[in-house]
Amino acid sequence: TRYIGDWSSDVCSSDLVIVHGNENYPPFEMMSGDSFAGLHADIVNAAATRIGVKVKWVAVPWKRALAMVESGEADAITYISKSPERETWAFFLENNLLSSAKISFIVLKENPKKISYNGNLVKFLQDVDAPIVMRGFSVGNDLIDRGKKQEAGTMGQLVSMLLAKRADVAIVNWSDFSGAFKDRPELNSVVPLSPPVAENKNYIAFSKARKHESVARRFGDSIKAFKETPAYLGL
Repeated sequence: TRYIGDWSSDVCSSDLVIVHGNENYPPFEMMSGDSFAGLHADIVNAAATRIGVKVKWVAVPWKRALAMVESGEADAITYISKSPERETWAFFLENNLLSSAKISFIVLKENPKKISYNGNLVKFLQDVDAPIVMRGFSVGNDLIDRGKKQEAGTMGQLVSMLLAKRADVAIVNWSDFSGAFKDRPELNSVVPLSPPVAENKNYIAFSKARKHESVARRFGDSIKAFKETPAYLGL
């Protein structure tokens, strides 16, 4: 084992273990052969290199990824939005922001009910079936996060449930969805409703069980510095 940079002695590891979901969400996160790639991977890898840290990427189902950081089995997780519950077990620092995304309801284009959404979330949820959401996904709104819903294990399962009319609507990160189903018929079968439900900030968050506040701050400083370089603008 070795100490990572000049961080405190409670941070001692041969690698910084960072978990991510095991689905492809281009251009942000995806597998390219045997390697983890995408904008988030590029930012994190560059920041780690600048401070001499070696990253070990681990792909697991999303709920497992969350549990690994909460328990301290992993050091950090990418592509995660902030919520009060998650802040009890992970450090979210603004310098560790990786991207932002619009969260939207989607419906079938041929839905005979002609569903519309005007931003009145309370009324909308009263008028539709329990929406389909990804298991472990947080919108950041208790009406959805703690409300009645149906869960899908993968993005593919989510769209299959919608196509099978298991519900009137599903909730997705539209950038993820459109990237995952680019050039596939599923993308042409649905339409996002406007306005978006929320706009989430996506972070790399560090484990409180691992006592990684100093790690999070050092990493955030490195990401901030990297974002000021031509290499980041190139991304």
